[in-house]
Amino acid sequence: MHFNVSSFLRTSAEKCPERAAIHSLIGGKKLSASYQEVDALTDYYARKLEKRGFTKGCKTVVMVKMGVDFIALSFALFRIGAIPVLIDPGMGVKKMALCIQEVKPESFVGIPLAWLASKFFPTAFSSVRSSFILWSSSLESVKEQVKRKTAPAPFPLCNTDEGEVAAILFTSGSTGIAKGVIYTHAHFREQVRLIQKTYHIMPGEIDLAPFPLFALFDFAMETTVVIPNMDPTEQAKADPAKVVSAIQEQKVSSAFGSPTLWKKIIPYCKEKGIILHSLKRVLIAGAPVSVNLLEEFVEILPKDAEMHTPYGATEALPIASISATEVRKETGEATKNGAGICVGSPLKGVTIKIIAIKDEEITSYSPKLLLPEGKIGEIIVQGDVVTKEYYQRKSSTKMAKIMTNSKNFWHRMGDLGYFDKKGRLWFVGRKMHRVECEGGVKLFPIQIEALYNEHPKVERSALVGIGTIGKQKAVLFIEPVKGAFPKTDKQKENFRKELQERTANHPLTKHIQEIHFHPSFPVDVRHNAKIDRQCLRHTNM
Repeated sequence: MHFNVSSFLRTSAEKCPERAAIHSLIGGKKLSASYQEVDALTDYYARKLEKRGFTKGCKTVVMVKMGVDFIALSFALFRIGAIPVLIDPGMGVKKMALCIQEVKPESFVGIPLAWLASKFFPTAFSSVRSSFILWSSSLESVKEQVKRKTAPAPFPLCNTDEGEVAAILFTSGSTGIAKGVIYTHAHFREQVRLIQKTYHIMPGEIDLAPFPLFALFDFAMETTVVIPNMDPTEQAKADPAKVVSAIQEQKVSSAFGSPTLWKKIIPYCKEKGIILHSLKRVLIAGAPVSVNLLEEFVEILPKDAEMHTPYGATEALPIASISATEVRKETGEATKNGAGICVGSPLKGVTIKIIAIKDEEITSYSPKLLLPEGKIGEIIVQGDVVTKEYYQRKSSTKMAKIMTNSKNFWHRMGDLGYFDKKGRLWFVGRKMHRVECEGGVKLFPIQIEALYNEHPKVERSALVGIGTIGKQKAVLFIEPVKGAFPKTDKQKENFRKELQERTANHPLTKHIQEIHFHPSFPVDVRHNAKIDRQCLRHTNM
């Protein structure tokens, strides 16, 4: 079956040509374009790329800042059948260069600064044969053509099969080596369908999208995307005033963001007495979402608004979801008492199971691997939104996939969890982050940390295992709230006593052997929310 991702934009432009497609507020300057204009800009760039030698199947590194040109160039590559390679710039230039070297791209699209930086990594870019440097945007000239009705005929969509490679999206590398995930055109199509159906997103809505991939989804759902004035790779440094201003001025009805972003916005709104009246839907993802965050968020939203916490990964997104209402009414208290975080029920068309924890490759699926309800094991998933392989990483693919036959497979999420009696999935931590002590004691970070995070002076906590699996020492790191960091040995000892007394009656905490304090946890580069536990293990204590 033939299908090309860029057909989403073309269809939207035909159905609602004059509808606002994007409002970019980056740099404090508002830049807007209609669906017809973005589609015309996409055609313009597709012609330019084709003339530069870009062809169907050529792997293309994209190094363009978030905005209308990023959107148009991405769809232009889809349109000619090229394969965009998207790598999170937050991981740093050296790690990015390694990812690029692994892909061996034939083409490059980027801003002048990115092209200049590429000269310092000749090995990584040695395979590039065609390039396009975005010296300046062509949006205004294209808008004038649309206005005067002098734009050329639509650029023909490449006749791609739904199973062909559409893009290579690299994981952030926050819990291991960054890997290129192969997305087909069908994967993108099914993601759009599932997201739109699950959250009842309607054409004409206005969506705040601080993350590039979700901006692309908006164009497929006929919504207006608002890109706030912030660096998407540094959500922790976002100015809440600018994000809130974008929500209010553009009358945003739906918004996506990491817990880190909302942790900045909520106190700002509470301090200013702001209610985000236009918001009807909020999606929070990228890291575990605390019950306290959801409870505080309610205070700055209208009564009819709902929050959701989708669960998934670059390799499989989304696969489960739960509303804040359900968390606050049914699962939140259990989370605070060490049950883990409920991430909801499997979405329609997605199958999730729990298998016994194994660190080695699983060559074939068997029902004998499955664990009963309530037992903690590794989460595996199957469905149309689940990707099949990593690019040029056969060993990683074998470790992450369990084949049932030549066509069907399960993806190992690398996460641990269990199902409750209602069929809801609970997350207790990454498999690589579990702590195994002597005597067969197994500790799971999300369960343990929730008990300590309830202390008023704790911003967040992180459980890490020091030593060899099976003989690890359970060490807890505490990041105090601002102004509460203990400076003297006496203050540290008093703080430890408070924590120990508060959690003394819980059976899980008796295995914690040491408690240390850290001024600011290292976090992932994509959402600035996932704790880098590997880095904490090497912290000088």
